[in-house]
Amino acid sequence: MSDMAVNPNATAVWSTLPAAPAAPAAAPAAPAAAAAPGGSAPAGDSSSVSGASRLYTEIWNGDIGKPSTAIPQKPAVEQAGWADPPVTERWNGEITFPDPPKPPIEGASFRSWGDPHEVSGDGLKYDNMLTGTFTAFKSASGDLELQKFQEKDEAGRWAGATLNKAAGIKVGDNAISYDIRNDQLMVNGQQVSTRPGSSFQLPDGGSVSVGTDGNISVNSALGDTITIKKNDGYIDFEGSLAAGRPDGSVFGSLGTFDADTDPANDLKRPDGSVFPITYNANKSANNQVMEGQAHVDQFLELWRVPTAMDLIPTR
Repeated sequence: MSDMAVNPNATAVWSTLPAAPAAPAAAPAAPAAAAAPGGSAPAGDSSSVSGASRLYTEIWNGDIGKPSTAIPQKPAVEQAGWADPPVTERWNGEITFPDPPKPPIEGASFRSWGDPHEVSGDGLKYDNMLTGTFTAFKSASGDLELQKFQEKDEAGRWAGATLNKAAGIKVGDNAISYDIRNDQLMVNGQQVSTRPGSSFQLPDGGSVSVGTDGNISVNSALGDTITIKKNDGYIDFEGSLAAGRPDGSVFGSLGTFDADTDPANDLKRPDGSVFPITYNANKSANNQVMEGQAHVDQFLELWRVPTAMDLIPTR
């Protein structure tokens, strides 16, 4: 950089440029800073910019203010709130978190569907491929029972399939039956309508109702629910037991309703002893019985209903 760049009072001769016109008179400039030994003077408060055919000087006027970086100090007389609180206790214990909520126990629900696939109270899965009438479950007190009648698919839609065709239900002192083969619903010996929206009150406070979809719901006075779902020529069952029933007091071919989440003890004989099974507890099999169908059939045969005890008059 030339002297003109660091000292506006310096003179220079440019062979290729005409001399710049003289600047008007101005106030005396501040003395230039002394040059460092062996080098040029610092830039100070001026600079020059050269163009293609002229040379001019810019004057920087005034100091650029900067915010103070000083750290504010506490007042000499501290207010009460300035003092750091004394350490009165140190806690070195481990951080503990509450246990996650346990999944709800679904041991009071049941399902029988398709040809038919059975799902017990604790989710054990197996098939009932036999024909005839079976006690799906029965309470130890005798106030609740579901029987289901199965026969082969007469339409031949599924080779070898067995389908639920009729149901016999006892709730309290009431007897209800339904047979899809003639769409006949009986309540305490009287045939009643299966028209959607129909509803019938039982003497002890229970009810029988037909939903808008045609499905039939039987509700006991205690809160047990059994739903008969109509399909093309066959029926499915699903429902749940009243919360007030003692665990393990209801069992049958649909398993034991003990709400202990243990499928291994869901298959009980009529005498209450556990029928031995193992099951695959992975997600794909979802508690499927690992023994062969012949082993499962041995258990189911124990719950076949004698003709004299049949709750299905149309069978």
